[in-house]
Amino acid sequence: MSFGGKTFSEDQDGDRCRGQLARVKSVLSDGKPRTLEEVANEANVPLSTVGSRIRDLRKDFAGAFTVMSQRVSKGTWKYWIIQEKKIVFDDHGQGLMGFEGVAA
Repeated sequence: MSFGGKTFSEDQDGDRCRGQLARVKSVLSDGKPRTLEEVANEANVPLSTVGSRIRDLRKDFAGAFTVMSQRVSKGTWKYWIIQEKKIVFDDHGQGLMGFEGVAA
């Protein structure tokens, strides 16, 4: 997992960022649209950090999730993750319906 950036230090920032990312993902994964402030409160993540973690969720290292957004008023947006259906095959070639990021 790589958050990157000039000021990022794995030793100093890695565990904190991974924890924030997991909590933001957990909050957004139910598909309910939320503002940045709502995500920050529910995930217990600083408001100034939520946008960065949402951007991270869209990156390959964090799962390349489809994060939807919708403007709800001037300067206010809501965000949520959609779980895309895909077919997962078992060891016998049987197709099982699953969801991206969720084991079938």
